[in-house]
Amino acid sequence: MTDGDGTLARRATGNAFHRDGEAGAVGGADVYSALSEILSGNGFDRFCEEKVAAEKVFDEELGLPLHRAVFDWVLDVAAREGILKGRRVAVDSTMLQANASMKTIVRRCDGVSYRKYLEKLAKAEHAVDVDSGVTVAAEVHGADQGDAATMAITASQADEAVMRVGISGGMTEVVADRGYHADEVIEKLQTMGLRTSIAEKKQKSNWKAVAQHVGQEKMLRLRQAFRRNHRRVRSAAGCALQKLRAEYPERSFAHVCNTGGFRRVFVRGKRNVAKRLQIHVAAADLGIVLRKLFGVGTPRGLQGRLAALLALFSALILAFRRFWGTQRPLRRHSVAERPLLVVYSPIPFAAVHSDPLARFSTGS
Repeated sequence: MTDGDGTLARRATGNAFHRDGEAGAVGGADVYSALSEILSGNGFDRFCEEKVAAEKVFDEELGLPLHRAVFDWVLDVAAREGILKGRRVAVDSTMLQANASMKTIVRRCDGVSYRKYLEKLAKAEHAVDVDSGVTVAAEVHGADQGDAATMAITASQADEAVMRVGISGGMTEVVADRGYHADEVIEKLQTMGLRTSIAEKKQKSNWKAVAQHVGQEKMLRLRQAFRRNHRRVRSAAGCALQKLRAEYPERSFAHVCNTGGFRRVFVRGKRNVAKRLQIHVAAADLGIVLRKLFGVGTPRGLQGRLAALLALFSALILAFRRFWGTQRPLRRHSVAERPLLVVYSPIPFAAVHSDPLARFSTGS
């Protein structure tokens, strides 16, 4: 399962850090030393060995519970380091792309329509802590399921994960875009003890028609939940949460799906996709922990910092040369028939601040 050189640690980080053989040429060893320090300091190898021994499985048979346990372990590290807050969580989803995505397509190989083909695809749904950027739940759902149909499942998983890592009270608020707005979903989330800040759709509710469909008593509950959510969305705190909702879940998708290579999945079955997603998101969360503790989360990021430092050094050299060019030498003097060159003497100058490198010009 592991060896002394941190093979399991590299496997756990996966594509969120680098592909095999592409570690940063400069500073990569420092990042992996920091990563090894975090993993060994929190007993990652011992944790995995105990989990594997308890489930009595081999490497090729690792199940979804073990992958979820690794995910929870990373959340626990983030909570112990004071990074994960877990009180306000944003939920959003993204489609995992297939080779074809046209709604009118019919597969030539077996004649399956787009609707039937869509039932075999999946979407990834993330619940992200908006105070730290840590993803607290990553679920895989069928692509034919709407956002409102999966919202309560993902929110419940996120709340349980937050409480498992020792955050008292769990989640207090959930925020989402208008694709998740449904009266029954809002009422169910509020029944779970969560404040909701779900953007509203541009349509009016016909409560009389709702009462005829679900009954007067349930209509009153749905209307009360709707109005609470309406007040929250229109408040200053709700507007601030919507801004964070537009930032953090999209950033997690960019790291995991685009940079991390999870946008297109090549494993079969929803269960295998879920296993891969757990490890990818755990690696991204571990990168956030590294960034918070050491200021850099990837070897490439450390390499970029060195490049920025070299650029700053070059700019300083250029500015110094420009300054030195404004100096003029004094005339030669003879002392005891031996030439003496007086060192350069500065003349008044004024700095021109229109250029970031601070050009200099002689004063009058």
